[in-house]
Amino acid sequence: MRYCLVCVAMVLIAGSGLVHGYLTDRWQPHRQVADAVMRMKRLPLTIGDWRGTPSKPRDPRELNEVAGHFYARFIHDTDGRAVQVLLVAGLPGPVSIHVPTDCYLANGFEVGEPASLLVEPMPSAPGGEFMTAALSRATPAGPKRLCIYWAWATDGCWKAPESPRWTFAAAPVLYKLYVLCECENGHTQSADDACKSFMRSLLPELHRILFSA
Repeated sequence: MRYCLVCVAMVLIAGSGLVHGYLTDRWQPHRQVADAVMRMKRLPLTIGDWRGTPSKPRDPRELNEVAGHFYARFIHDTDGRAVQVLLVAGLPGPVSIHVPTDCYLANGFEVGEPASLLVEPMPSAPGGEFMTAALSRATPAGPKRLCIYWAWATDGCWKAPESPRWTFAAAPVLYKLYVLCECENGHTQSADDACKSFMRSLLPELHRILFSA
């Protein structure tokens, strides 16, 4: 009987160690992460009718423990609309735990109730699900309003699960994408339209470079 109890205890300890290893990325291969970072370096600064300029995230916490990142501000050729893009890659533990609303709350923004947005499949990219939220903050020049989308991906299909840390725990590498646009004259709909327009150009490009063999 004592022997059986010892065996059960050993199995429980081993099992908890495996779970902890997945959550802390102890067992994750790093070759896939290095490949993901190299693929991100091939992302262009011209995407459809949008022209990009490299930039830096306003909050360095966005880059905590990530292996690589792509951050740029894109402007539309014709109408001058602007969007900001942050893409990070790395092991699932560090990449999955942070969401953009946390950063903006810490920086004095009011965050609207997040909502889910389904992105329809495109000829050169699968569809997916993004979370979106409206952000606002009072400034001397008047209210500053933003619209942001975010999701994670391992295989080209972007997802926004309730518990990304558990959903992606076994993935060898994880990407996280933010698309942000400032409202024109405070109109939230204009920012929302700009983000959606840009993503229709961006997602096929990401699929081609990040997820194609």
